[in-house]
Amino acid sequence: MKMPMRSRLLTVLASAAAFLAATTTTAGAQVVKEGSQFVFIYAGGYRMCTAALFDDGPNTDVRGQFEAHHGGACQGWLERRRDNPDGSTMYGWTRVSDYYFVPDNWAKATGAHWNGTGAGSRVCIILTSTGEKGCTDVRW
Repeated sequence: MKMPMRSRLLTVLASAAAFLAATTTTAGAQVVKEGSQFVFIYAGGYRMCTAALFDDGPNTDVRGQFEAHHGGACQGWLERRRDNPDGSTMYGWTRVSDYYFVPDNWAKATGAHWNGTGAGSRVCIILTSTGEKGCTDVRW
């Protein structure tokens, strides 16, 4: 018995949809650093979050800036760690600023935070939809 044309079409479409569902993957988020000052989070081929660390030189104040793009929402903060004179760690990475929630197409910045002798600072950011986290390199 022949299958009606509409039924055959629906069967072909269902088979094609099942094949595509089995072979198509969604691109995951990717963290990319640029130099020691910037970190970006990409998802779906778009830059969703940007974090930047600014300072006025060694042993000075540091500031973080955070941006969200292309429908992303991000959360950023500033961290600091301190080493003893012998090079051992006095305390590990500790958040020293508020959390800054950054909605799409916005930018926010921390205030100035002292980064004294033996201390290192970095900024971190999370793409809230995936939980992907990235941090800049440390500035001593």
